[in-house]
Amino acid sequence: MRTATVLLIAACAGSARAADPVDFRTQVYPVLHDRCFRCHQGADAKSGIRLDRRTDVLAYARPGRPDQSRLIAVVESDDPDTKMPPAGARLTAAQVKTLRAWVEQGVTWDDTLLPPATAAAKHWAFQPVRRPAVPGPGNPIDAFVLAKLREKNLTPAPPADPRVVLRRLALDLTGLPPTPAEVDAFLADRDADAYEKQVERLLASPAYGERWGRHWL
Repeated sequence: MRTATVLLIAACAGSARAADPVDFRTQVYPVLHDRCFRCHQGADAKSGIRLDRRTDVLAYARPGRPDQSRLIAVVESDDPDTKMPPAGARLTAAQVKTLRAWVEQGVTWDDTLLPPATAAAKHWAFQPVRRPAVPGPGNPIDAFVLAKLREKNLTPAPPADPRVVLRRLALDLTGLPPTPAEVDAFLADRDADAYEKQVERLLASPAYGERWGRHWL
């Protein structure tokens, strides 16, 4: 009688543990992240199977039906053609048990870790890289800045005097103001690339290395 009671209590305890809710953030996500996302994440996921979006997982995992779940079948399989992961160490028994319980409990999710597809599609980090058209002539950076200023109904500052431009450039690169002779040479240079030539001259000067070497060292 005592033995039967002990076995009954142990069975009840085991049932209670099996019914404990699986925490997606701490139990499921680490398994998916470490063992699945390398191949099954993003738009170029292998076989078109994405495990980073709940809408895709719902179709693949069959919530509430672990015995009919393709996800559970491949992580439990020993067939070299279907087992997952296809190479490297297999999922541990505990990890497989966690995934099975997760599927059985309805495939809970955490939108903070893995946003829904609709939200992710709008996030800047998920947008394809495109080269926008430059919104004006001249230096592309200046053109974009000017376009944004106009969008905000702001007026850009007027161009600085050539003496001020050279002084700012010299102080920034070397920490020293330009000499009168350097200012005169800059003002007398009518070439379109006069400013660029001053940049190259200052970058090649020992003073540039002396100034920035303190930061590099």
